[in-house]
Amino acid sequence: MIAKRLVLVVLCLGIALVASPPADPTTHRVLAAGFCDGVSQIPQGECQALVALYNSTNGSGWTNHSGWLATDTPCSWYGVTCDAGHVTWLSLSINQLTGSIPPELGNLARLDHLYLNNNQLTGSIPPELSNLANLQVLGLFSNHLSGGIPPELGNLANLRDLWLGNNQLSGGIPPELGNLANLQYLWLDNNHLSGGIPPELSNLAKLQVLDLYSNQLSGGIPPELGNLANLKNLYLSANQLSGALPHSLIALHLDTFWFNNTDLCEPGDAAFQIWLSTIPDLHRTSVICQWTWLPLVLKAG
Repeated sequence: MIAKRLVLVVLCLGIALVASPPADPTTHRVLAAGFCDGVSQIPQGECQALVALYNSTNGSGWTNHSGWLATDTPCSWYGVTCDAGHVTWLSLSINQLTGSIPPELGNLARLDHLYLNNNQLTGSIPPELSNLANLQVLGLFSNHLSGGIPPELGNLANLRDLWLGNNQLSGGIPPELGNLANLQYLWLDNNHLSGGIPPELSNLAKLQVLDLYSNQLSGGIPPELGNLANLKNLYLSANQLSGALPHSLIALHLDTFWFNNTDLCEPGDAAFQIWLSTIPDLHRTSVICQWTWLPLVLKAG
């Protein structure tokens, strides 16, 4: 009798398995699309933005996806912080995100910190991120992002930190970044950026760090950079920059100045050389611009 029952159970299971359709790899994505209908903790648009991020970056494969699409309280999900019913902080650094950044993130209207750094993100930076009017920190460094830097990022009036280093970004530095009046840190190092350094960057009155290290930038150094009164760290090394360092730089009080591995030369006059000697962390070419001191020698002769 027991054996008969076991046979019936096995047969029923077999029928169920045969009758069930094969697993659809998009099923989870489809379910997620309607997930926000049951969420009241944050606005629907913000919920949909989080779901889009999960779907676009293989959320099920994240190192930590605790709570994501498992509860209807997004403010309790790993890496999500809310205030007054809105998502204000999104931190998913070092979390095995793969895929692309979805444009829907631009719908997180109250977001002020976004950290997606140290992942395996690919594709371009969505210009829709420029809709994040409250954003103070944008951390996308150490990924595999490509394409150009969206000039629309120049609309982020409250941005304080822009971290785009260690990617595969190409094209020029948008002069629109000079509109970021509150920017203090601009990290564009270790990319494939080309063209010249926009003189508009001299409008960044609060800038403390300008890191352009290891790109393919060319041309001279805009003398307008001497207007960056708060600049403490200037990294220009490992580029194709050339010409004389502008004498206007001596107005800066730098702690760090790297311009080695370039074709830049140093003015040979005493004032400029004394200024260089006051910089604690100096990586230089030690090449004197011949045309800056030769006329003085001829005149003295």
